[in-house]
Amino acid sequence: MVTDPNRVSVVEIGPPLDEKSVRSHYIIQFKFYWPTARQTSFNRRKFNWKYGDYVAMSKHFNTIEWHSALNNRLTQNSYTSFLDTFGAVADLFIKRRLPRLTQVKPPWWNQQISSLVRRLFIRKRIKRDVDRLARNHAALQQIHGEDEHY
Repeated sequence: MVTDPNRVSVVEIGPPLDEKSVRSHYIIQFKFYWPTARQTSFNRRKFNWKYGDYVAMSKHFNTIEWHSALNNRLTQNSYTSFLDTFGAVADLFIKRRLPRLTQVKPPWWNQQISSLVRRLFIRKRIKRDVDRLARNHAALQQIHGEDEHY
């Protein structure tokens, strides 16, 4: 059921579901242990990879004894160890991205104000288009004379 033997307690076989039958299904009982704290994974998005000192980073990686750091471990543990090491080295040699400023609405902003602003914006756009059409119409009348209608 699991690859890590520390995740499950000792399995206990209980009584059969149907005691009258010779061949029956049995109840098994065990406890499943799940880690409560989620491990933090390497977050590549916090770095600005365009601006990094990769020569110095490579020299630093050459100083690490990888065979002893990753030897005699499960694959997942080795990968986690590698990501931890890589993240620490990236912190040293790669610039971080500036955090994005999220649009935080003030506490007084609500749905009603949002609706009013949206209506005002639409009305202003319509008025601007109507004014432009009126100016174009007036310019055409001056060019062709007052008699012609479009």
